[in-house]
Amino acid sequence: MATITGFTATRMLAIEAGTVVSGLINEVGNLILTRKDGTEIDAGSAIPLLPIASEVLAGRVELATNAETQTGTDNTRAVTPASLAARTATATRSGVVELATTAEVQAGTDTARAVTPAGVAALAGYRLLETVRYTSSGSFAKASYPGVKAINIRLIAGGGGGGACGLASSGNHSCGGGGGGGGYAEAFVLASSLAATETVTVGAGGASNNVGGTSSFGTKASATGGDNGGFINNTAVMVAAMGGIGGIGTIGDVKAAGDSGKNGTGYATLGHGGGGGGSFMGGGAVGTYDGSTAAVNTGLPGQIYGGGGSGASTNTASIGGASGGSGAQGIVLVEVYI
Repeated sequence: MATITGFTATRMLAIEAGTVVSGLINEVGNLILTRKDGTEIDAGSAIPLLPIASEVLAGRVELATNAETQTGTDNTRAVTPASLAARTATATRSGVVELATTAEVQAGTDTARAVTPAGVAALAGYRLLETVRYTSSGSFAKASYPGVKAINIRLIAGGGGGGACGLASSGNHSCGGGGGGGGYAEAFVLASSLAATETVTVGAGGASNNVGGTSSFGTKASATGGDNGGFINNTAVMVAAMGGIGGIGTIGDVKAAGDSGKNGTGYATLGHGGGGGGSFMGGGAVGTYDGSTAAVNTGLPGQIYGGGGSGASTNTASIGGASGGSGAQGIVLVEVYI
């Protein structure tokens, strides 16, 4: 006779409660199984079940020590943030590097820190940013040039006007001398010595018989304009009409004078206007002359910047006089260094 073995309801519930429903590997690498009733089973280490990690395979990995990270030859261990921070850069090894301060860059002895672009700029001294050109009066605002360390100012004053002359009666002549060239000045000024805004004045060229205007940059640089030429009217004798004296630099590290204008001359029935004096940047106008009877010769303008105008001349039996040439205007150049 056959024997039948059966499960009671209680036994079935016990079997169900003991069924494993999930599992995980904990922080020490053990496999933890969880039954349906919530109890856990520690099934032991699961590490042997995981492959060793490689460049193409996920798996278990050993962490590198600081020394191994510094050596940089091991390709089987993982680098931690702490060991990476311990790997400092050298002349022969890549790694973490500290940025050098401006003082360290300027000292030039540190071999362990990296130089930034700002550090290089601090080491380079002065670098030309731009040249600001003033052909009319205005102002220089220091705040418009962030990082400015110094400026170099170069300026020329206005040229003097040539001498005018009157008519020449029969048998006589008249002549005017040339105007003087504008003076020159140059000054190197540290930014710390500049006001927030500096006044810039560009000297005008002198009109006929008038002196050239002064050019200046605040109180840091200045030069005077050239004098106007003189004149001799309605004479038959050889007498010189004096040329104007060149302007001079009055404030600055470098100061120079413009050339004096040439004398106007003549004899009997022919007059000759004197040439204008040159400046540091502009030539003086050439003298005027015409051998024709009754000729009236207006002076010519000076060349930019700061050249003196030439003198006028008239010959025998002219019906009127003539104006001297105008002097050329000055200029102010400001080189900005960072």
